[in-house]
Amino acid sequence: YILCERDLRVKGFDDVWAIGDCAVNVDARGRSYPATAQHAVQQAYCLADNLIRVLSGHTAGTCDITTRGSLAALGCRTGVARVYRFKFSGFFAWWLYRSVALGAVMTAAMMPTSPASLPSRLPGSAVTVMMPSSVMPERAFIPLISGVCSRLGTALMSL
Repeated sequence: YILCERDLRVKGFDDVWAIGDCAVNVDARGRSYPATAQHAVQQAYCLADNLIRVLSGHTAGTCDITTRGSLAALGCRTGVARVYRFKFSGFFAWWLYRSVALGAVMTAAMMPTSPASLPSRLPGSAVTVMMPSSVMPERAFIPLISGVCSRLGTALMSL
């Protein structure tokens, strides 16, 4: 695991950042965020904002994210769910789980599938996006990278 500061920088480095399930990013109390997709996506947007700040000459901000909830299907059309402070179980929780999963699949299906469709105006020395295709399929990375790169690309082009 990669230990990180609250601004998502790798401890001991000023120009190396890490997010996702390989990085140990901590909250204000010093507890690490769970290695889940919802946290990785929120960290990606914090990282994009921090890179924009640093490349603009400002200091990076801390990454404070919230857990929106957790869902689990238990089988036989039953499930458990915690969404913010509300808890559900049974058929409704299972239906919620399936709806969220279907929404994620539909969102990924509508995203561009080629890295060539990502913004190409990012300076190579400023940002390097690593996509380990042996770990996860390319399509899993595209929605996240596309959103972060479009935010970065817009900011960098306006500098």
